[in-house]
Amino acid sequence: MPPLDHISSEQPNWQLSLTELGHLTSELVFAHESVLVEPIRSKRYQAPGQSAFLIYKGDLRVETDAGCVVVGPGNWCLPHQGPRLLKMERGGHILVVRFRVYWPGGEPLFNAPIATVFKAAFAPRLEKQGRVLVRTVTRAMPGVKADLPWRKTDLLTFVRFQRAFDAWLYVYVDTMLRLGAVPSRLAKTDPRVLKVVAWIDELPLHHALKESQLLAESGLSSSQLNRLFAQQFAVTPHQYFENRKLTRAKTLIRSSPSAIKQIAYEVGFGSLPAFSRWFRQRTGQSPREFRQSEQV
Repeated sequence: MPPLDHISSEQPNWQLSLTELGHLTSELVFAHESVLVEPIRSKRYQAPGQSAFLIYKGDLRVETDAGCVVVGPGNWCLPHQGPRLLKMERGGHILVVRFRVYWPGGEPLFNAPIATVFKAAFAPRLEKQGRVLVRTVTRAMPGVKADLPWRKTDLLTFVRFQRAFDAWLYVYVDTMLRLGAVPSRLAKTDPRVLKVVAWIDELPLHHALKESQLLAESGLSSSQLNRLFAQQFAVTPHQYFENRKLTRAKTLIRSSPSAIKQIAYEVGFGSLPAFSRWFRQRTGQSPREFRQSEQV
């Protein structure tokens, strides 16, 4: 997929209500600029969030089930959010922003089958705001990368991070629309189901999911809710909450410095053995084996 040279500056006529758009969630995972001391050889797994790479030197190779692309210097590359492989040789120079913008249910706002690739000159403000974001993060927490979300900080620093991220995010969305990317949307979702899934997404993982609360939120019977929910998300509300727990557990085990016992408590388990049994049933590995395999 070559960089795009000629792109319409007209944005598509795409609108949702403020209520529907209010269900979008965004968060910064990390932002940094570096010259690679070691080559990138990523694993083929569902990486949390979206990555935006600005390549100054070297080639970035992206492989997904839909194909592969090699992106050279002077380009932005946003790989598919999902199972993929990333490869780049030592000495490569990149600026990278890892972030999430998603609907209830985890569907990303934009997602290309392989990667979205375009010349940096097409969106100079994206680099400008990206460098501001990197400086903001680096000055407050030098050397911090993947474990940024788990670092403690003060309220003013958090607000500075958020302000810099929001400025970058605005340019990102504007750029994607000018590229002609089509946002995913939940306009056809039953509003009662949308209300329930948004409620589940806000429920702390250490809390119990009570069906009575879901029925009160939706105004539906148990059978109606399960049927409509499964039509939209292919799982029941309970399975959806379990999947949310598993995704969070994997993310914490993979990249947070927390002990596995602490992670078990964070996702709602009162004991490490109970968490280990639950995790193994769903992944075929113990939490410790999963952490070791991800660090190889």
